[in-house]
Amino acid sequence: MRPTRIRDNNMKKLFYYFGICLILSSCAPSIYYQMYQTKPISDDIKVYENKLVYEDDNCTILYDFWGEFGNAGFLIYNKSSENIYLHLDKCFYINNGYAYDYYQNRIYNNKVIELSELSQNTTHSVSHIETFLTDVSEIKNKTICIPPKTVKEITEYEISKVLYLNCDLNYKVMLEVNNSVSFNQKDSPYVFSNRLVYSIGESDELHHIKNEFYVSKITNYSSDDIVKYVNVKDCANKGTKSVSIIKESGPDRFYIKYEFDSQTNDIKIVKDPQ
Repeated sequence: MRPTRIRDNNMKKLFYYFGICLILSSCAPSIYYQMYQTKPISDDIKVYENKLVYEDDNCTILYDFWGEFGNAGFLIYNKSSENIYLHLDKCFYINNGYAYDYYQNRIYNNKVIELSELSQNTTHSVSHIETFLTDVSEIKNKTICIPPKTVKEITEYEISKVLYLNCDLNYKVMLEVNNSVSFNQKDSPYVFSNRLVYSIGESDELHHIKNEFYVSKITNYSSDDIVKYVNVKDCANKGTKSVSIIKESGPDRFYIKYEFDSQTNDIKIVKDPQ
């Protein structure tokens, strides 16, 4: 009889622990992703090599909004044989009509780029770009010099850090999976642009660039629908490890991660770890 009693006690403990885990998991906040898809307003910005690309005769501007809150910064590549001078005191990031200065003694990342496949004057001159961090400096001048055949990264602002709510995509509808709302340029909740001014060589002539975008679609996903896990090589431990990736990634998209607490009906933005 004693072994049977032991088995019964073990089964009771197992069901008890299982019940506790079930209760705790049902009380845990659910994780969701609000995905933003953007479109360029003008036809001179194309998607190429997983970047949004603008080109003129002298330079190439590359955008990749992907990430939490959306990176509104850009890479500027000097295609010419002379120095390009980006005049930060004349450059602005515009979001829904509000202008933000690029000149403010900010920090920038100076990146070097593999240039073997970059042509000087053809469209799609960004083939096989590979960048790596080489230096971090503080801007003290109003003008940035980009030497010939080099690239610099200008990054300062994010597109949105607040969840979007309206009658079609509101507080409660947020809990529905894959619920989306679309916009055109006129009714979009976010219209944003970079307005840049540069000169080239010793010339005093100023060249103006206006790269403008709008949010064209917003979709709410549950984490189960949009996050997948893949095995990658773990060199440190000489094996593999599982990492999470978001399936709907792209240079024209960004996301805001949030959680919903069913006990309190609270919604809270969850910032990804750095």
